[in-house]
Parts: sequence; structure tokens; C-alpha cells
Amino acid sequence: MNNEKNHIEIRRDASRSLGKIGTEKVITALVAKLTALHADQTERAFRINIIQALGDAKSDSPIKLLETLLEDSDADIHFLAASALYEITGNGYGYDRL
Repeated sequence: MNNEKNHIEIRRDASRSLGKIGTEKVITALVAKLTALHADQTERAFRINIIQALGDAKSDSPIKLLETLLEDSDADIHFLAASALYEITGNGYGYDRL
């Protein structure tokens, strides 16, 4: 049970749950973690999970960070950042919503 796949699933579930809680303390912690991971360009799956959690939280606090992620070279990262921004602001950031 204690393997890398379990760690990935636990972090995914934890970050998504924290996004649903959405308090400013939680958002601040998620933003700090995502900022560090983005700077290091590490743990892609975890970054994706945090981005989704920030979209779920619908807080204005991470908007600047998410806008920065729109410039990420990883297509999934910048698409999910745009999706999270849409959830928060209603602005599609260049992606049309059907």
C-alpha cells in the first residue's frame, strides 16, 4: 500500500478536498505550495491537482499566480490555469467556452 501511486492519489484527494473547503488559510497554503512547485518545475501531477483545487475554491487570491501559469510551456498546466481562472472570474482567458 505504501508506494508512489498511493502518494499521488492521497495528494490529489487532499488538494481537491482543501479546494472544496476554500478558506483563505487553505488557499494561502495551496498558493504557496503551487508557487514553490512551479518555480522548481516539479511534481506536474500535484501542480495540476492544486490548480484544479484553486478553481474549485473560487477565491480571488490565486488569480495572479494562475495568470502566471497561463505562460507555462506545459499545455495541460496553462489550459487548467485558464479553466480555474474561468471558474473564479468568468473570463475565458482566450479559451472559448461552449
